[in-house]
Amino acid sequence: MFEVTTIADDVVSRITQHYHHIGHSLVWPDTNRSRSPARPPTPLHADIARFVQIANGDLDRATADDQTIGELIERFQNLLDLLFLPANGQSTYRIPAPFWVVAGYRMVNSRLASME
Repeated sequence: MFEVTTIADDVVSRITQHYHHIGHSLVWPDTNRSRSPARPPTPLHADIARFVQIANGDLDRATADDQTIGELIERFQNLLDLLFLPANGQSTYRIPAPFWVVAGYRMVNSRLASME
């Protein structure tokens, strides 16, 4: 027989973890501070704006330090996880081919890859 409580707890835990991962990208951590007019509405907005700047060539690898490059790659991986990571907890996923057809994503990926 299946253990009802164990299975239910596991499924709810996985969905909750996925929900928190998404939530952290949509809300700035310090909600008590008044929002700066220069700060994007969410961390995800900030990441995407930075990726667009990279696609536009606003970041030169020669002037970027390794820490910055590492953070950018980590943030791009986070975006891919938000878009494609299944809630079941699998750490691998398949990115659909049409995703890479969108010019902005293709350009950001190629620029990040050239910075590694």
